Amino acid sequence: ATGDVEIHYGEVLVLADRVEYDLETKDVRAEGNVVVQTGGEVIRAERALYNLETGRGTIEQASGLVQPSVLFEAETLERKQAGLYALKRARLTACTQPNPRWSFGLSRANLKPGDYVEMWDAVVRIKSVPVFYLPYLRYPLKDRASGFLTPQIGFAGEKGLSFSQSYYWAMAPNM
Repeated sequence: ATGDVEIHYGEVLVLADRVEYDLETKDVRAEGNVVVQTGGEVIRAERALYNLETGRGTIEQASGLVQPSVLFEAETLERKQAGLYALKRARLTACTQPNPRWSFGLSRANLKPGDYVEMWDAVVRIKSVPVFYLPYLRYPLKDRASGFLTPQIGFAGEKGLSFSQSYYWAMAPNM
C-alpha cells in the first residue's frame, strides 16, 4: 500500500508512506515517515521491519519516546521483545527541552523501559559539550534502585584533596 497507510493490530499502530504486509507471518515493511505506537511508546523512523504478532523488529534512523520519559535518537533500534530494546549509535536523555540540557551519546545500549538502560562507550554531554566518557554504565529508570552514587571530589585547605564514593542500598519500599 502507498499513501497515508495505517495498520491497527491489537494495541499496535503503524503509520507510513509505503507498507508491505505479509498476512501469514504478520511481517510489516514500512518506509517513509514511519511511526510505530505501542502502549506508552512512540517511535518515528525512516524504515521499519516489524512483526505485529511478536513485537520484534528493526527500526532504522529511529527517534522517539519510551516510558518513563526516555527520549532517544538511534541509527538502529532493535526491538528484541516487548519491553527490551537494543540501540546502536544512539543518544538518550530525559530532558524534554528542544536542545536537551544533558544527554548520553553512546555506541550501543540495552533499554528496558521502567527498569534500566545499559550503555557502552557512553559520553555524558551537557548541552552539546562532551564532559566525560564511561566505558560502561547501567542507569536505573526506577524510583529507587541500589547502586553507586556520583563520586564527590573536593579540596579542603588543611585536609587537602578528598574523594568520596557512596553506595545507596534500596532495601525495601517500607524501610
